[in-house]
This record gives sequence, C-alpha cells and structure tokens, in this order.
Amino acid sequence: MRKVLFCCLAAGVFVSVEGKNLLRNSSFELGPAEYSVATAIPYSAADFTPVRAERDASTRIHGRYSLHVPNPRGNSVQLSSHDIALTPGKRYYFSCWMKAEKPAVVQLMLRSCTYDAKGYHWWNRQKEFQVTTEWRKYTFAIPAIPEANPVGNLVLNWNTGSLWLDAMQLSGEPAEYAPAADVEFAFERGEPVRYPGENRFGVSAVNYSSRRVERRIEPVLYDRFHGKQETLGLLSFVLEPGESRRCDLPVKLTRFGSFELRMDSGEVPLLFAVIGRLPQKKYSFRDGFSAGVNGHLFHMSATRFQPPEPNGLPREPLFNACGMDLDEFFARTRQAGFGAIRLHDDGLFAWWRMEPEQGRYDWRATDNIIRRAWKNGLDILPRLGSMEFVARAGDKIANSWLRKASEHTGVKVSGIFQRILPPPDLWESFVYEFMARYKEDISYCEIINEPNLFLTPEQYTEYLKRAYRAAKKANPSCTVVGFCATGDLNGDLGRFLEECGRLGAFQYADAVSFHPYNAQLDDAPVPAEQQIAEVMQIVRKYRPGMPLWNSELYFIQDWEGLSKPLAEQSDFPVGNLVRRYLIDLGAGLAQSIPVWAPRITGVDLRPGYRWTAYAASTFIPNEYAVATNAFARFLECGRGEGKWDLLRGLSLWRYEDRHGNSLLACWALKRGERFTLFLPEGVDAYDLFGNPLPGREILIDNNPVYLKGKVKRPDWNLLKVVPHRKFQVTGARYFRKDSAPVLAVEIGNNTRENQKLAMRIPGAPVQKLELKPQEIRMVVFPAPAERQEKLRVIVSDGERIQSFFVRPVSGRICRSGETLAVGENGNIQVRTTPEFLAFRIQVRDDRRGGRVKDAPWSGDGVEIFLDMEPFRGLDREAYTDSCFRLFLVPKSSNGLPEALTGSSNLSLEGIVWSLQDSGTDFSADIRIPWKNLGRKSPGTFAFDVAVDDSDGERRHSQEFWAGGPENWRNRFLLGLLADETEKAR
Repeated sequence: MRKVLFCCLAAGVFVSVEGKNLLRNSSFELGPAEYSVATAIPYSAADFTPVRAERDASTRIHGRYSLHVPNPRGNSVQLSSHDIALTPGKRYYFSCWMKAEKPAVVQLMLRSCTYDAKGYHWWNRQKEFQVTTEWRKYTFAIPAIPEANPVGNLVLNWNTGSLWLDAMQLSGEPAEYAPAADVEFAFERGEPVRYPGENRFGVSAVNYSSRRVERRIEPVLYDRFHGKQETLGLLSFVLEPGESRRCDLPVKLTRFGSFELRMDSGEVPLLFAVIGRLPQKKYSFRDGFSAGVNGHLFHMSATRFQPPEPNGLPREPLFNACGMDLDEFFARTRQAGFGAIRLHDDGLFAWWRMEPEQGRYDWRATDNIIRRAWKNGLDILPRLGSMEFVARAGDKIANSWLRKASEHTGVKVSGIFQRILPPPDLWESFVYEFMARYKEDISYCEIINEPNLFLTPEQYTEYLKRAYRAAKKANPSCTVVGFCATGDLNGDLGRFLEECGRLGAFQYADAVSFHPYNAQLDDAPVPAEQQIAEVMQIVRKYRPGMPLWNSELYFIQDWEGLSKPLAEQSDFPVGNLVRRYLIDLGAGLAQSIPVWAPRITGVDLRPGYRWTAYAASTFIPNEYAVATNAFARFLECGRGEGKWDLLRGLSLWRYEDRHGNSLLACWALKRGERFTLFLPEGVDAYDLFGNPLPGREILIDNNPVYLKGKVKRPDWNLLKVVPHRKFQVTGARYFRKDSAPVLAVEIGNNTRENQKLAMRIPGAPVQKLELKPQEIRMVVFPAPAERQEKLRVIVSDGERIQSFFVRPVSGRICRSGETLAVGENGNIQVRTTPEFLAFRIQVRDDRRGGRVKDAPWSGDGVEIFLDMEPFRGLDREAYTDSCFRLFLVPKSSNGLPEALTGSSNLSLEGIVWSLQDSGTDFSADIRIPWKNLGRKSPGTFAFDVAVDDSDGERRHSQEFWAGGPENWRNRFLLGLLADETEKAR
C-alpha cells in the first residue's frame, strides 16, 4: 500500500480543491513539526518527563518516515495539529494510518473554540478508533461546522503505549491521501526563550514530488508588538524526490520582545521571546517588591482516559508536559521576570482536594508544585479558602465530606451563589496542617479569596482569626495575608475593610491584600493611586505600617477599554500591565500579583482557538511576560518614591532600584494623547521591553518609558516635556442661568505657560480668555436655538485654529422646592438650605415585597443619585469621587428592617432621616449636611431619584425622575438642580 500511495502522488493524480489536504506535514517527513505532543501527567506524579515524538524510518506507509510517539509510562498523550481554516456549514472527512504497540483506544476530536463580543463558542466532534498492532487506515466523516466556528484543530488522545501515525488527511470531500503541497517547509520548534546575540534556528523541507527541486526561501523576523519585520538571509534547498533536509538559520537578535520567524508559503510561524537575564535568579517575598502571576500552572484538560474521582468530584487537573517538565516550566516562569506565583484558580489548592477525607491529607500534588516552584526561583502565595464558602446550582463538590459537614445558610450572595459556612474548628485544623507541612518551603499564605462577596465582616473576622492562630502555631515567623477584598461585583471594598477594622480583624493579619477591579489604572474615574491611598488610610487607622498587596487583577483596562463588551475585556494592551506594576510600586504597595496564567502564555500553533491552555504548543512567554522581565530587570526589589505632577495628562513616577539608583517611568494618561520628552545629558530612555530608545527627543504615548541616568541620582529637574496639544476642549453641558438656557464648555490648558485663547460656538459671539498653566475652566455661551447632539467648538491661540467636536450633556432641570413626579408611583421635593440638602419622598405601592440582604436596590425602596461636580470632567460619564448614592428602604416582606445606606464614599454621620410606613405606601424625609457631600454651601448639582418596586422576592421594576437603569454608572443621565445665582463651577 505504501508503494501505491507514493505512485499516485508521483504520477500527479489530480486532487480537487474540495479534496485538498488541509493538514501540513501530514506524512510527518519533518517529524512533529507543526504539531504539538503533550503528556498529561498528574501533579502528584514522581516523574514529569514529557513524551517526545520522533521520525521512524523502520515502519511507514507514505514517504520515508512515520511519526512514532513513545509512551512507556502509559500516560494520556495528546497530539494536536496546527490551526485549520474551516468553512461553516460544511462537512469534513478525516483519514489516518495508525498502528499501536498494543491494542489501543485512540480518540479523535475536531475541536474549536472561537471568541467574540458574545463570548466563547465551543464546538467538538469526536470519534474513537480501536487501533491494532498492524497498520490500518481509520476514517471519520465529521458533521457540519457551526457558523460561529471558522477555525479548528485536530486532536488525537490515547493512553496505552506507543503509537505510530502516517498519511493523515482532513479534506472537504473523501479523497485518496495526498500531502498539502509538493514541497513543504517548517520551522523546528526549539527553545522558546532566547537572549540577545547570535541565535540558531532550524528550517526543514521535504520534496513529495517525483522530480528534483531547488527552492529558495527568505525568512523574516517579525516583531509582534511593533508590527515590523526584518528580512533575513536566503536559505537554499536542493531536494531529490522524497528527500527531506534541515538547514540552520542563524539570526542575530538585538532587541527584547515577542517575535515570530515567518515564511511566505503557509507555514506556521515560530513564536519565541527575547528577554534579558535577571539580576538574581531566585526571588523571595522578603527581598522586596516583585511582579507575580496568579494560578500559573500549565494544565491539560481531563481526558476520557482519566478515571473519575470518588463521589463524582471534579477530576484532578493534569500537568501539560509539552516539550518541558514541571521544573523547566517553573524555571521559564522565573526567567520571564515573575518573582512569585499566587496559587489560586488552579483547581488544585482547594481544601476538599488536599483533605479528601476528614483528617486524611493528600499532599502529593501540592508537594510537587510548592517545592519545585521554590527550587526554580519562585516564591509562593497559597490562597487558602475560596469556593468552600459558596455553592451554586449543580455544585460540583456537593458530595465532598466538607460540603456535607458545612452549614448551608440559604443566604444568597453575589447573585447566583449561596453562602456556605464550613466548621470553624475543622478550618483551623486544615490551615494548621497545611502551614506545618510547608514550614520549610513557604512563609506566606492568603486567607480566603474575595470574602466580601459572600461573608459578612463578622464571619470573615472569625475565620481569619482562626486561620491566623493556626498558621502562627505551625510557623510563628510566617506572614498571614488577610482580607483579599475585591472592588467589583458590588464588593464595596472600603466599607468591608472599615467594618472588619472595627471588629479588630487587622490584629489577625500581617499584610492586607485587595483586588482593584474598580480602579484598574490611573485614568479611571477614581484613579488607581487614589484607591491605593484610600485603602492605606483605612489600614493606617487600624494598624499602622501594615503592608498592602495587589493580589489579583485579571484584566487591566484603561477607561476606553472598559467601554468594550465584557467578553472582550480580558484582552488588554501590554502597556496596561506595566502601568499597573509601576503604579503599585510607585504608590507604596509591597507586592503586585495581578494577571493570571493564560494572559502570559504565547499562542503559536493554534491562535484561532483562543483558549490558551489548548492553543499553545508549550509555555512560550509572550509580550506580557517579556515586559514583566524588563520591569524585573529595572525595578524588582526596588522602591517607589511617589508621583511627580509635572503636566496634566502625563503620568510620571519616581523610583529607586535595588542598588539605590534613581529611575523615572512615564506614560500618557489617555489614549491618543502624545508628549515629547527632551532627555537631559546623561539620561537614557528605554521602552517597556527594556530596549534603548534612539535620539534625545522621545515620543511618550500610552506605553510606559523608563528613564535611567548614567549617575546614581540625575538632576530630574532638567527634564523637559511638551504636550502635542496645548489646549483641549473636553466636553459641554446645557443648563440654565438667569432663567435663560446656556451652554457651558469645558476647556483646559495642557502646558506650563499661560495660553491666550479665543473660542466660539456656532451662532454665539467669540469669547476671549487667558488660561493659567494647567487650568481647566468652564466658558458659558448662550445655548443654540436647537439643542445639538454633536457641537463644534472653535479655538484659536493666535497661531493655530482648531476645531473640537463634543456631545453636550443635556437632561431635565429643576429648581429648589419644586415637586417632581417619579414615574406614576412617586413624588419628590428637593430643597436646598445653607446647611443641608433635603429630600421629601412619597411612594405609592399596592404590595410590599422582599429584597436580598445587603442589596438595598433589590427590593422596595428609593435610590438617590448625586453628582456634586456636574460641570467637571465632561469627557467621562463614569462616576467620580464627587458622586454619591443613597438607599432608603422600608421593612421588607422577608423580614429585613427599614434602613438608610449609602455608597462607600458617603459618610452617614449627621444625616437625619425618618420614614413613615403604612405597610404598602411609604414616605420619607432625608436631610444631608453639605459637608457630607464635599460642599461648604449650596450650588448647582446633578441628581436623580429612582423608585424600586418589589411585589415578590425581589425588585421587578424601577421608575426615575430624569435618567434610567444605567444611572448607577452614567452620571450624565442625572438631571440638574440649578442654582441660577451660582457661576458655572
């Protein structure tokens, strides 16, 4: 049969387009090139040696070689193809010649996972073959591909001894085997981490035709971040019929970054990282600040060959040994600049898994992970406690002894979960056993992930106290990291820390961790550095000097990025990660461990699959990792010296490195902003990967730039930065002044010099003004006769005329004392006095309903939205720290009491309120002192009132005076209470 196959090809048998083989290197004459071979090894194993596929000339069907995949230990093995472009709605046909060392079940899958604004689209079709010890051809007609999945890859899984493969084909119609092309090339997949200097790569070629061929190829080196490529030298191949050959490709690498070697004939590019050598190979938390990574283990999904766990519990994750063992994986992680791993979201560091039966512990997997990570230069932060405290529909650990021993409270938390309370004594015993086990290996642990989403402060304080007592008993010198509170999902981070502080919880921790999802970067409405300062203020109040850690931030979006659909927010610019490291260090955090494992892994063979654990041939550090390596070379174990407010729109921070040398880092705050930085003599600039930037005039955009002097402490006052835009119109708002409609336009001076300007809008006279350095001012014009959604503002500085287009904010306007209707069921009257802001509210309701505890918006009640600075920041609809919310709720039908609560930035002290409740209808009076709202006296402000109605378990409708359901995040929807005697603020 081998002869027949070869002769068909040699004779030039016509193959239709539909019958074309979509698989490259399908005869495996180039070995495993363009395929990955992974070994699924339990983390509890003693040996992590990966299976390595090899060409075998002793047995074959087509060409001169087959592919032999040895598997002496009988592990589950997975061979995966490169990406395959598929036609939605079309069927495909698979065939392959296989034989096994002993009879084996081989599972075939055509697998696809694509990703768009709607989320992930998973699709798999599979077939099992009973493979014998003799060569046989196996086939499968694959059902039609769904519309959402235009890319896929083939996967073979087995777990019984060695397997040989040859003449593999995937085509759009049944056809005799033929390679994808007469001549094929492929890169040899070698070491994915490289260092600058001379490097050697391999290129292989095979000639399937019946004639001698001469081919020249011209590989290029492609910079993935900058999108630029460099042509390398020509490679020449002379190939006889059926011959394959390998050539060395020497490449001089001069820059740090994430790169691909490419050819132009359809080959899969070779992805690799170029990084620098770290100042120290081994890192410990006690050394100082570092950048860490969350859950960084390299899993393979459970296969059909993995036996089920007792009681239907989730199967143990498997290490994906693809071209590397566990030690190599951790060593590569450290090479990439990461100092530590937070063991969380990895499926292994779960209480019920480490203690599978009460009092019986299984440390095999955790022994391997902790001790091998530490041996290879990484410190470890195990997170103890997470999903043991919550359950949801289809609870996967419902049959565990721990779940059965826990208290099921029936209290709903975070929408879809129910609060579970494990026995505190057993919790304390578990923490003690864990910390005693690893007393010589780790000195840090973090207690319960994001407890503010599912535990009360009282409950968390008790579990923290017991964990602290147990950890210190096991290892008196250990550091207990507590709180681990998140700022998203209505977590109310600040209030949770305050309430824990009042309960004395800070005495049961040595450091405080938090997850800043609601203040990701410095362009957020509440900037990242401001949130850090606020959290530090709370910590200092209860325990001065306590270190603060950022221990999770899986996506890091600037403000523009957060406007994207949620499914797209996991992708973010690499510069954002470096900005977060620099903010954390500059603002005084002790550690920064934001991203998680999939974010730092380069995807090479299957980029269309979009699920990193399956799409990468091995752990290839990507541009996020390369940028982390640069940060580590500059500032690991360094110290922040604070922010330097040089120009608005420019983030500029001071640091000291590990040797006491002064460094700066800077970037533009917003997308589209540009600055030119003029370097003083003796100072050099470097990009976010650590590459020197040429010249003395450096363009500053959103990507951080490092500045380092040739002396220990340069005179940074010689630094000069010039904005590309001297002035900028940022927004406008309609309101009333002296009973006439007007338009307030916000304009700012971006420079450090006075700016004399003339500005106008269509139909209004020119206004001249002089702005002081960095000044922002509101300029009031008569409103156009017709309100416009998009308005042109023309500004001149005498040298240049610029046009700015803004969308003015408009909405309802009222005066103090007016009675306003809130839909059909509510009335409000808002009054201002010199001392306070007063609301009188009446609500008509035919039936009292229930609400969710600690979620006042979920039942009957009133919500008040306030923006005390409605004429500031008119380019951002998001809430600022001048925005507040109040919730007034009557007694609920499920027994919750009447209450007044507010947003975490609003002090309730001094607010006077009363509520008259008939059991259905209710009315209320609220008086808020101006000082609680950051004001000394009355003035124009924005507000809205919503009436929430619940006739059952929770709210079913809302009515508003001015805005709508997006009020909670869009301050531009609020109406205005106009103080017509006040100047525009």
